[in-house]
Amino acid sequence: MLGRKIKKVAEVIHNKYMDQPEDTVEVVRIGDIFVPPEFAKNTPLPYKMKRCKRLFYELGHLDKAITVIAEINEYGKPIKLILVDGYSRYLFALNRKFRRVPVKYQDMNTYVIRN
Repeated sequence: MLGRKIKKVAEVIHNKYMDQPEDTVEVVRIGDIFVPPEFAKNTPLPYKMKRCKRLFYELGHLDKAITVIAEINEYGKPIKLILVDGYSRYLFALNRKFRRVPVKYQDMNTYVIRN
C-alpha cells in the first residue's frame, strides 16, 4: 500500500518537474548562458513575461527550449553558450531561480541576424 503511494508521488513529481519541451537538445546550467548586450539592454514586453508564467504553470516546464549558439573549443566541447532566442524565457527562469534550463542549438553558419 505504502509502496504504491510512494510510486504515485514519484510519478507526479517526475511528470510535473522533470518534463522538458519537445525541442530540447540538452539541459544546461543557467549560469553557462551568455546574454549579448543587445538583449541585456532591452526588457521584454510584460505580456511575454505573463505568457511565460502562465505556460509554465499549465505545462509544468518552459514551453520551448532556449535557443543558443555554442562556441566549441579544440576538443569539441562547448565553452560558451550565446543566447540567440528565448530571452523572456531566460529571464523568467532566472527570476524563478532555476538552476538548469532546456536549450536547443542553432548552427552559427545558418544563423540570420534580424534587424
